[in-house]
Amino acid sequence: MPSFRTGKVLDVIETFDGGTQRLRVSIEGVPREALLYPRWAAPAEPGDEVVVNTTAVDLGLGTGDSDFVVWNQSVTSYDAPSGGHIMKLRYTPAQTDVLAVEAQESPHHETMASARSLDGTPVIATSLHSQLLPALCGVREHNPEATVVYVMTDGAALDAGHSNTLRRLRELGWLAGVITTGHAVGGDLEAVTLHSGLLAARHVLGADLVVAGVGPGVVGTGTPFGTTALDLGTISLATTSLAGRSIVCVRLSEADPRPRHRGLSHHVVSALGWVAPAVDYEDACIVVPTGWGSTVADEVGPWRVVEHDAPNVLERLHEAAGLDLTSSHMGRGPDEDMLFFESAAAAGSYAGGLLVK
Repeated sequence: MPSFRTGKVLDVIETFDGGTQRLRVSIEGVPREALLYPRWAAPAEPGDEVVVNTTAVDLGLGTGDSDFVVWNQSVTSYDAPSGGHIMKLRYTPAQTDVLAVEAQESPHHETMASARSLDGTPVIATSLHSQLLPALCGVREHNPEATVVYVMTDGAALDAGHSNTLRRLRELGWLAGVITTGHAVGGDLEAVTLHSGLLAARHVLGADLVVAGVGPGVVGTGTPFGTTALDLGTISLATTSLAGRSIVCVRLSEADPRPRHRGLSHHVVSALGWVAPAVDYEDACIVVPTGWGSTVADEVGPWRVVEHDAPNVLERLHEAAGLDLTSSHMGRGPDEDMLFFESAAAAGSYAGGLLVK
């Protein structure tokens, strides 16, 4: 069962674009940080009493590792209408209306009603949010002016506002937009399904290239199918079924202390070997750094595996750090787990190269 506490707002640490607030809240006399999303609670000021969900922090979890404001008790009612009627997080106390890109009241309804194909658009499939930045660095090696859209599934964080990386990438123009799909919310566009999200990226936002994956955090249980990283296979299947080109970014590591994630992660083997065995291999490939092709192919055959390098990835990630874009995976940066970041950048570089051929 979730845990809830009442606390008093001490100060507003930061307010992000879109209204998300990072607060310092006193709970039982102890200062704690909490996030407030204006979709679910009225913006707070110092002195306001708020109800906070403390479950994940109380349990010491990595997934959902924040306190979240459920309600600001300084108000007796609160409305944040979206202009739409499609519900996400349906039939829960957190259900919220969104203006879905496919809905009848959407200005893009007619476009979405006729959209059927990605027209060969490359889609980089990822299973971890930390792969997004190095993948984009790889894309930008070839085409920094490409229109790139991020399609976010509901396999991890549900509110796109939780990602500092997405926020900064939008500010810099490295992403032309974010589309949240399924029960994920908070994108520039909302889509009911992954398939619609991919089509909207192409036909509404004009994407030359799409990166698709989860938000921050991922659920894993140490079992083959008990992980939301299986979205990797689902994204690839959706891409090829819509006549897109699926470029799979795999999780490789030489620094992870857990044997199941060292080398090729067992999550990848499950996602590609079991979830997406029927993918159209003519329009799909796995991209890995040079020297890893045979190792990966042995685990995920009959997938087509391409060796490709992004030799400037470390330099590009250091440059990104100067733009307030932090590269981190499980607390490790590029210098501590270079293979992880090389793998993501290789997929991005390969996909970016497709745009200039």
